[in-house]
Amino acid sequence: MIGPGRIPDSVSGTGVAAHIFSAAEDEPRGWGSLSTAEIASARNAIWLCQTHAKLVDNNRGTDYPPAVLISYKGFHEAAIARRHAGINAPLGWFHEIQIMQGPVFKCPTQVRFGHVTFLSGENATGKSALWQWLASISDPAWELRRWRRRLGTNPSLHFSVAYFNPLEHKMSVRVSDVGNIKFTLDNESVPYNPLSSRFIVISRIDRADIPDYAKEAWDEWSDLERFSAALRLDPIEIENILPYVGGPERFVKRVFIDESPSEEDDSPARSIFRVELNGNAGRTLPYGALSSGEQSYVLIELGVALAKFSSHYSPTVLILDILSSLDKIGQKEWAEYLSAPEHLFQTVIELRASLQNVPVSPSISSQIVLFSGRPPHVEIRQVGDYQ
Repeated sequence: MIGPGRIPDSVSGTGVAAHIFSAAEDEPRGWGSLSTAEIASARNAIWLCQTHAKLVDNNRGTDYPPAVLISYKGFHEAAIARRHAGINAPLGWFHEIQIMQGPVFKCPTQVRFGHVTFLSGENATGKSALWQWLASISDPAWELRRWRRRLGTNPSLHFSVAYFNPLEHKMSVRVSDVGNIKFTLDNESVPYNPLSSRFIVISRIDRADIPDYAKEAWDEWSDLERFSAALRLDPIEIENILPYVGGPERFVKRVFIDESPSEEDDSPARSIFRVELNGNAGRTLPYGALSSGEQSYVLIELGVALAKFSSHYSPTVLILDILSSLDKIGQKEWAEYLSAPEHLFQTVIELRASLQNVPVSPSISSQIVLFSGRPPHVEIRQVGDYQ
């Protein structure tokens, strides 16, 4: 759309900055829930050639709703950022999950994903189920295990995930009432999902979150072993990412492994995580001595470091279900930080909160999804006019 002109030293440009939500309320795609300032901002613009700028407005924009254009923009910006960094890797953007049948939600229903997506509702309303089903696109054996165990006690599960790569693909998953799992990609039967992607799930490091067979060893494990089991990450990966966690300007300045023997007894050295927080004047504390909120900051910074690296080489989604442990100021700071355009990964955040307590408003980059009711009749409502 920008290139050399027909005469020397000239430039030819055919691109236009098109609106995602329209400049006027009564034009194609309306204003959604955005303010006048948000409508006029660069975040509400997508760079298109003149032909496609006109095409997306045909039929009052019904063929290209805002959610689709936002996904196109996110995908394209991630692609350009990788090219500038000299990275040649697969790209992907998760646009939507449609649930046709299942034991939790009132079906059919759907959720559209943004750069950052908040899943908000009380406990036992299906927030975890939704991101587990989304993540099963990458790791079905793990994320669908709890649904396979309920053999014959629930209706079958059937959902599909729309994914840009850069063309739109649709991955469909069926879990029968006897636990069989079948996949289709663009209506063709496949043995597994061949589209590369990675989901990084960050949750509390807790004994309750590890497999039953490992619970007896929990008390004897080092921090590295506990992180590895609870987050389902290889210990080598965790150990090698620690130098990239936090930074001089972050609340968590650094995290490192202390393998020195205990000063209290003669027990052998264990891998203890030590953390330096901003304002501690160089003093470090064991991870286990931190408050619950401070531990959450460490875990989120670990997830961000992993997602930053992974997103340079494969489509990546960071899933956080620990933001509720922070106060409203901390939640808002993280929401704004993760929405920054330089982050090439998408983020899904689970919150145990009502709409009034969600730390951000719906925007071009943030989607808010509300869950209410009890299984199997949980209702999903997407906040904002992002149809």
